Amino acid sequence: MLAGLILFGYMVGAIPIGVIVARAKGIDLMKVGSGNIGATNVKRALGTKWGLIVFFADVLKGVIPAVVGRLLAPSILPVALGDYSLSVVELSALAGIAAIAGHCLSPFLKFKGGKGISTALGAILASDPLVALSSFGLFIVVVWIWRYISLGSLCAAVAVFGFSFLYASGPLLNGFYAALAVFVWVRHVPNIKRLASGTKSTKTEASGP
Repeated sequence: MLAGLILFGYMVGAIPIGVIVARAKGIDLMKVGSGNIGATNVKRALGTKWGLIVFFADVLKGVIPAVVGRLLAPSILPVALGDYSLSVVELSALAGIAAIAGHCLSPFLKFKGGKGISTALGAILASDPLVALSSFGLFIVVVWIWRYISLGSLCAAVAVFGFSFLYASGPLLNGFYAALAVFVWVRHVPNIKRLASGTKSTKTEASGP
């Protein structure tokens, strides 16, 4: 049952919404702009309306598996990892993690994908909402002040890890958030280099959720 939930989360996350939307408009999203499949590149290619639609769809890709994990918890739990027993929140988060993996490594795109920010927001929002809302609030502030989505994403990734300690999310989630922060920073290495060199433009930044 647990394996089925994780597979479900992965396959939901793997649906390349941005690519599908752009293809319906006659555009190969992976060959325009940054080549990213997320909402930022969709906005660049198709406009704000479609960028927002893809953003919310990618968020839902994280929300749905995490919510399903909560609903199925009574029939799946208890699950032990060694001497540690999963909680409902952790089971929900595992389903969300699978969705993030699917978004970033989609079998429909030869195991390529986006940077996972929007799907991670949805997954954490559904499994650990206080951490998600606090981190998203910081993201909004950073983007509003400095106008860089990539900088907001980098700050939010670190904030998720920090807020998980502040709100005592638990050791398993702390470990997941630490891994997520490292993953997000690694995926944003090109953006970090442009930010550090001062060559990054807010209008042409290659970051995307």
